[in-house]
Amino acid sequence: MALPFSAHAATCSVPAGYPTIQAAVDDPACDTVNVAPGVYAENVFISRAVILNGAQAGQPTTGRTSDGPDESTVVGANPTGANAVFVINASGVTIDGFTVKNSVITDAAIGIQIRPSNDSVVLNNFIDGITTDDVTPAGRAIGAPPPALQLSFV
Repeated sequence: MALPFSAHAATCSVPAGYPTIQAAVDDPACDTVNVAPGVYAENVFISRAVILNGAQAGQPTTGRTSDGPDESTVVGANPTGANAVFVINASGVTIDGFTVKNSVITDAAIGIQIRPSNDSVVLNNFIDGITTDDVTPAGRAIGAPPPALQLSFV
């Protein structure tokens, strides 16, 4: 006799339930990840459908202060090489209500990298402080390379 299966979508919290955004993203039980205000030094690789809500999710950037005390600010943790703060490598990803910063010494500085062929949504985010000290052709600052849509830039 087969028992009915019930899938339960979990909402997970950073840092209350998980120490990092990546830890919550890696847990397949977390369908939605709510990130409290604060500064998070990490590079997040997303390989499955998930909703990431910063403290300002649903709030347009107008009237907000980038890197303000009410923001969930994610700062790239790897200062060398072209490592995006967020890499979206899956369909069905939403990143909403963050401040994204990335300052690197060498190569490209990338805020959010969206791999081709997905329907991800990036909205209500400040993408600033994307800087590189690299003066060679490899040194470029990229907020969110194409085909990113629905972006809020400052």
